[in-house]
Amino acid sequence: MRTQRLLLATMISVTATSAACTGERTDQTKGPRSVPTVAIPAETKLLAPPTTEPRELPGVDTTELSERERKVYWQWVSQLYAPCSDVAVSIAECVAEDRPCASCGAAAHFLADRVRLGDSQGEAIVAFTIRFGPDVKKVDLADSPSLGSANAPVTIVVWSDYECPACGHAVPRIEKIAEKRSDDVRLVHKLYPLRVHTHSRPAARAALAAKNQGKYWEMERMLFGHQQALEDDDLFKYAKELKLNMERFKRDFADEKAADAIIDRDRAEADKHGLTGTPFILINGRELDLALFRVDRDLEAWIDTELAIEKKAAELRAIAGVGGVLTGEGRGPVGPMSTGVPAATATPSATLSVATPPPAPPPAPPPAP
Repeated sequence: MRTQRLLLATMISVTATSAACTGERTDQTKGPRSVPTVAIPAETKLLAPPTTEPRELPGVDTTELSERERKVYWQWVSQLYAPCSDVAVSIAECVAEDRPCASCGAAAHFLADRVRLGDSQGEAIVAFTIRFGPDVKKVDLADSPSLGSANAPVTIVVWSDYECPACGHAVPRIEKIAEKRSDDVRLVHKLYPLRVHTHSRPAARAALAAKNQGKYWEMERMLFGHQQALEDDDLFKYAKELKLNMERFKRDFADEKAADAIIDRDRAEADKHGLTGTPFILINGRELDLALFRVDRDLEAWIDTELAIEKKAAELRAIAGVGGVLTGEGRGPVGPMSTGVPAATATPSATLSVATPPPAPPPAPPPAP
């Protein structure tokens, strides 16, 4: 039986780098959808196609693009609205005019990368909407295991299944990146054992039992490193190798009620946020959708973009604090708040202003004798 599982896992792992583990829904409230769906959101508004020839945007290097790719890129940045709800101009205009939107430059770089990857317009628009759109999910981190600073500017939340080959590929890589960038990144792990994986829930109980002794991450690495050996005897062996108190470990492992409360809580929250398979990855509340993004290719770039947006937002806040106008930090909807807003009505760019001191008052008359 174990040999069959090993062969099956090996076959699946060939495609696990860009896939996710899924399971059938038994009803409308439990379990992931069997087929992820990606559609262009109806609220994504496009401007008219550009009539001008492609031109370079400040700070965006497109020298590696072919002439055809530059035209495609120019069309995208000219038709997509800036990713700040109060800046009702195209990304191209936002960057060229240095509008007060923290995400314009990041969005322009992002679309240049999607051209290099060979995206169609539809794929690029969906990826852009996921990356910069309004769907920012609020996650209750609760007492979930975490690595990195609690004050890190980037928080990655991952729901995973210990028997899922895609998780076995992705989660250790995410963890390595988080450890390398612990000042910038906080990694939070949540549990989502799929019903089709019969060893995943006991493995999750083992991880929680190890957490009670301060060895969650060590046990997690054991489990992902031995996905074909997750019988109870295997789990006890890993606990011994981690030098856990075995009496306490076995007692906590056997406490299904306590473990199920945490597991079911994590599963319910993931279902609420639209999980379609594992791993389910949110970065500062936005999904790294494995239908469009890859952990090994896109995660660090996503982190760098988050840091760049935060840096630019801080600069804009500083400008606004001395008399300028800050219109947004790229956290709002893609496109204007109401449709049909002409670019001319957008809030003017933030500027520094120096106040003119008031005239000195006239000298007081001398006192009466």
